[in-house]
Amino acid sequence: MEIHLLDGTYELFRHFYAMPSARDAAGREVGAVRGVLNSVLGMINGGARHVAVATDHVIESFRNGLWAGYKTGAGIDPDLLAQFPLLESSLAAENATPQALRAGVELTLKQLASAFDKVKLVEIDPKGEKFDPHKHQAMSMVDGPEPPNTVAQVFQKGYLLADRVLRPAMVAVTKPKDEAA
Repeated sequence: MEIHLLDGTYELFRHFYAMPSARDAAGREVGAVRGVLNSVLGMINGGARHVAVATDHVIESFRNGLWAGYKTGAGIDPDLLAQFPLLESSLAAENATPQALRAGVELTLKQLASAFDKVKLVEIDPKGEKFDPHKHQAMSMVDGPEPPNTVAQVFQKGYLLADRVLRPAMVAVTKPKDEAA
């Protein structure tokens, strides 16, 4: 049996600082949770059958009185801290089948997509499209069967907010034919 353990705390921090801000209908920040749920969904779609996500809460104890700054939540952005319970409740499912977890994650992602639609936040996922320097950031050039200057691989999706580039997509672009030889 293969068990996949995801460090939820690390993933929340990573997505909080890498993803654009996103708020649900109640005004809560949910962008990092969306990123973690996408990671989990990607693992399930990739064939993972046993997935666990662990988060680490700050537990204050008598040690906090002994040593200044010992495991406190000081300095953590309140919008990030508030996403821990949301992530845990989104993934709380004892003995759930991969199909049930997938359905729950997909439902949550649909709700977030609806919230993104309301504020006109659109993903830039340009695989197979012609390279556009206004929306894409070329990280490398690769050989490929596609026409020159076609996005062959997307390393990181980009985002548009109300038709303005919030973050360009990081991509690999096919080389012109004369350079491919």
